Amino acid sequence: MSDVPVRDIVDLRIRNTENVEDKVIGLSSRRRDRLKRDVVWVALEKVIDSNSMFSLSDRLEVHL
Repeated sequence: MSDVPVRDIVDLRIRNTENVEDKVIGLSSRRRDRLKRDVVWVALEKVIDSNSMFSLSDRLEVHL
């Protein structure tokens, strides 16, 4: 993300690649400088909580 200008608008989408029936979890569009570590962790927690079959060995796909 360091190559992305601070004022650019970004989206973040995370999905479980092992269980493709699970929904993609994402964050609304926001400026890059407002995409903080805590916000990303909350989105990741939503992915883990929403997947009944999620295990630590599952692969997650992250798109920014």
